Order: sequence, then C-alpha cells, then structure tokens
Amino acid sequence: MWFVPLRTFCRYGFGREMAEESGDVSDWQRQLHIYEVPLYYIDYCMAQTVAFQFWNLSRENYAEAWKRYMTFVDKAGTATFAELVESAGLKVPYHAGCIKEIGDSISEWLEQHELD
Repeated sequence: MWFVPLRTFCRYGFGREMAEESGDVSDWQRQLHIYEVPLYYIDYCMAQTVAFQFWNLSRENYAEAWKRYMTFVDKAGTATFAELVESAGLKVPYHAGCIKEIGDSISEWLEQHELD
C-alpha cells in the first residue's frame, strides 16, 4: 500500500483549494524539506502535542502548568524527549491514547467556545 498524500487529503477536502487555486496539484511537493529532513515535521507535531497538554493543564491549574513547564525547559538538553515529557508529568505523544485524549479535549473546548 502506497501513501499518496494529495489523493488522501483531497478525498477529505484538504488541499483541494490550494490545488485549484494554483492549477498545480503537486505544489505540496515543492517543500523540499519533506524529503530532505522529514523529522522536521515530526518534531513540530510532537512539540505541538506537548504544547496542547500544557494548555489543557493551564486551563485547570495555571500555576501547576507553569511549574511543570519550567521543569520541562530546565531539563532541556540533558534528557531524551520522552524523559523531558515524563518529567513534566505529561504523556509522550506517541504513546497509546495520547493524541485521542488531546483531540477530545480540544474538541470539547471548541464546542464550548463559539469562534468566528
């Protein structure tokens, strides 16, 4: 089975507007870092999931979230990513259920707050 991002994204409506605007359905492939440094995107995704966990925690207890954040950044460069995340009492993004939990929390917040 081959991963064909544009076909997959367009099937669900993502990227279709970009392709229709430019007339070139391969525009996304011009981002060479997708091929040259693929972990670039993975790093951003992992950082975002950690940021969302801090955000979720800050909505419950801001002082505790800040304390955990400072623990997280103080240990930067001295531990693995997983160790940093766990030292802050958060879930490692690639562990089972983490993304679902974050997504559920964000969905709930979005339902409670009408955005224009």
